[in-house]
Amino acid sequence: MAAEIQSKELAGVTLAFTNMMSIMLATILQPLLGFIMDYIADGRMENSLPVYTARDYHVTMLILPGFLLLSLLIALFVKETGSKSPR
Repeated sequence: MAAEIQSKELAGVTLAFTNMMSIMLATILQPLLGFIMDYIADGRMENSLPVYTARDYHVTMLILPGFLLLSLLIALFVKETGSKSPR
């Protein structure tokens, strides 16, 4: 889809950038989830390691359906090209 809205000369770069962004967002999301889990945890430690409850995991993972809903909302504003690129 990203390559469809660019000229023929930029289609490869556009596709590569789109793929890079998906990986970059994953590298940001993992530490973000860890930070949220540390923030909501009660701070209990065993053998110098934090102990998390099932509730901590559930609350932290609620961000994932939130991102899914955000993606759905964004998808509503994406313009359909009908596979007709402006090449």
